[in-house]
Amino acid sequence: MVEDFAFMDRDVVTEVVNSILLSGLPKGYYSDCLLRAIGQTIGPVVKLDVHTVSAHQGRFVWLAVCVDFRKPLVSKVKINRRMLHVEYESLQNVCFKCGRYGHGLNI
Repeated sequence: MVEDFAFMDRDVVTEVVNSILLSGLPKGYYSDCLLRAIGQTIGPVVKLDVHTVSAHQGRFVWLAVCVDFRKPLVSKVKINRRMLHVEYESLQNVCFKCGRYGHGLNI
C-alpha cells in the first residue's frame, strides 16, 4: 500500500496545551500565586481553574499547562515532603518508564 501523505518536520507537534489534575494538595496551597508556581514545575501555565481557588480546596486542582513532548513528562511533584501524582487529561500514550509521550508502559 502506498502512503498518500507524509509528515514534514514542520508538521510534527512538539507542544500542546493540556489540562492536568493535581489531587491531595495540602490546605494553604490554593492561592493563585502558589498554584502557578507549582504548575510551572510541569510546564508554562496557560490557565488556572478559578473555581479551584475557592470551591474545591482540599480536593483537586485543574491547571492548563503547555506540555513539551521533546522533554520527559512530569509524573509527580513534591510539596512539603508529600508526593502528588500529576494526571494528564487526554494523553494516553505516556511511558511511565522514560516519561515520554508516544508509547505506553503502565506500571
